[in-house]
Amino acid sequence: MLEENKSTHKRAASYIARDTLLDQLRNQQIPCQEAFDTLFGIQNLLWLVVALALLRIPVLRVLRGQSPVDLGFLEWSFEGYRGTMIMFVLMMLSCYLFYLLHWLSAKAILHVRLCDVLFRLMSLLMLILPFKWISFRQLSPVPSFFLVLQAHSFFLKSFSFYSVIASAEEDGTAKKDLLNLRNFSYFIVAPTLVYRTKGYPKSDGIRIGFLLMQILRGLGLLAVIYLLITEQMLPVFYRAGNLSLLESIVLLTLPSGSLYLALFFITFEVALNIFAEVTFFADHYFYEDWWNSLSYDEFSRKWNRPVHEWLAQHVYKRARIRGFSRVGGIAYTTLFSAIFHEIILAITFGKFRLYMTMMMMLQIPLMFGMKLIMRKDTLVRKRIVNTFFWFGMFIGPAILITFNVYDWYIQSSGLN
Repeated sequence: MLEENKSTHKRAASYIARDTLLDQLRNQQIPCQEAFDTLFGIQNLLWLVVALALLRIPVLRVLRGQSPVDLGFLEWSFEGYRGTMIMFVLMMLSCYLFYLLHWLSAKAILHVRLCDVLFRLMSLLMLILPFKWISFRQLSPVPSFFLVLQAHSFFLKSFSFYSVIASAEEDGTAKKDLLNLRNFSYFIVAPTLVYRTKGYPKSDGIRIGFLLMQILRGLGLLAVIYLLITEQMLPVFYRAGNLSLLESIVLLTLPSGSLYLALFFITFEVALNIFAEVTFFADHYFYEDWWNSLSYDEFSRKWNRPVHEWLAQHVYKRARIRGFSRVGGIAYTTLFSAIFHEIILAITFGKFRLYMTMMMMLQIPLMFGMKLIMRKDTLVRKRIVNTFFWFGMFIGPAILITFNVYDWYIQSSGLN
């Protein structure tokens, strides 16, 4: 009896004043790695929920004796893939024309002003010719999006190279000392958009385990993207005649927001890391914690670091040099970015609209409104602003998809 009382007293004495587990995580009373280990079961649960949600329809199709997935969309997306890859290689090789311009100028074969004129002409052609090719071959949106995205990427790279070399020459450095064909060739394939005359940090080697893991993640995300499109989004387009515009937006909100997240991770977490690994590019800092954003300007800085660095270096910085105020520079940079995004959508779907531009410009007043709310930094206000941010991240893609894809898909004879 005495031993039982002692045991009970010992257990009672072990009680201490403690917060709940979630409060300890929230207040950072538990170290980061320990918190990650503590929640590993919750992470497994979330992955299981996602898997069950995506695999529900394929399993039902198998039980009904059908193919687990609709392969028609995949076959349609790969039409003209040979020409697409040839066009991609030609676009990559055309970047060397910008190097040739500076080389001819350094050899005094071409005058600097003539080089500038040719530079502007070639930059314009780099954007126009892929559009002409897409229109001529009548490519579907998937290869069209791939080509126009790569065309813009090579354009940004070429513009950065030409501008950095020209600026360094203005500062007094001889152009022949700035031109390095090996460094330029590395820049073309490296996952960066801003040219550095002094090169980039290099890794010691390729991590095979890391590379294989990224490939597996990429394959998994490709499956997720395909199921989202074919099982969650295409059925909405099939029912276009029986749905109002608002009903379509509501039905597409969750799948389009999920598609946006999947595209983000397959681009910035998988594809860029694979390119960085195989090219020994040591800077893997392609994004920050944009999911905690409290304003759209914070999101624009964090979600796409390569493009943000290019815009900061070649658009915002030039705007400030030309006398723009900080707000004016932000507005100018946002407009520039919006127009480029609009061109990508216009070439992909074959019709120029201003939906993306209007939505991105709307972010400017929302940016200041969100900052006004956050003048008093409290947890409640952070939650409200971040929730509003996430609402926009889901409803925005739904609206864009509805307006940019809806009419095009209905009118497309390839899938009707």
